[in-house]
Amino acid sequence: MRKSNSKKAYSVLLALLMTSFIIIIVSGVFKLILQNMYDTRWMQDYLKAYARAEWSMEIALKKVKDMWYGYEEHIFSNAWNNKINEIFYDWNKDAKIWYEINSRTWSIKNINLESNKYTIYPLYYTKADWTKQNITKLNFTINSWNPSFLVWNIIWEKWWISSTWSFSYNDEKQLKKIDTSNNFTFENLKIIDFLKSSEDNYLILYNSSNDLINYNLETIDSLEKFTLNNISIIAEWKVWDYKQNLQVNLNNSKNLNLLKYSILSGEN
Repeated sequence: MRKSNSKKAYSVLLALLMTSFIIIIVSGVFKLILQNMYDTRWMQDYLKAYARAEWSMEIALKKVKDMWYGYEEHIFSNAWNNKINEIFYDWNKDAKIWYEINSRTWSIKNINLESNKYTIYPLYYTKADWTKQNITKLNFTINSWNPSFLVWNIIWEKWWISSTWSFSYNDEKQLKKIDTSNNFTFENLKIIDFLKSSEDNYLILYNSSNDLINYNLETIDSLEKFTLNNISIIAEWKVWDYKQNLQVNLNNSKNLNLLKYSILSGEN
């Protein structure tokens, strides 16, 4: 009788061990399946977010190309009334588009220009209706000890003003022009009058010294803005909780490379 009970207990114990072993195996396999599903979903979200962030960046770059210098736009994922999101975003799905174009300002301060380098600022910007807004009141301040080594030039087609040192919009400088006979003519003119009488002006700065030169550039009216020499574009796409950011910087000085050859020696 005892032997029969012993065999029965042994069988129950063996069944329990086998059941536990099967549960452990099944649990492990199930965990691996869940982890694989999670990794697959994570990879899908990553690839989707990155690919669509690139697409968002391409939309922003096309806007910059079409609208030209100084165009700014901010498309946010929660902008229900935004035409871009109305066209490209289905609010019932998981993807959200967002990009930000930063390309203009009314003031920059403590900017360093390296030795024998130049930089170019378009003195206008493009508005959303495709019209251009030119600035008229511009101040340029050199903070370094060697201001005479920084040569600046404001140029518009066949007109330009070039000099050194700091300037205010009310300063009178020598205007150089090329007439219809391709001859140089000179006259004195205030900078503000030059900016008012011409469009699509460009400010070109060149550091002819062996040291850094620090400067400020700002308009008197904050509504008047100029285009930055470096445009920043940030694109984002969010898929559920995963977010991908991309940033592109466009150098206007490189795009306007030929204008650097218009730099002349300064004159009062």
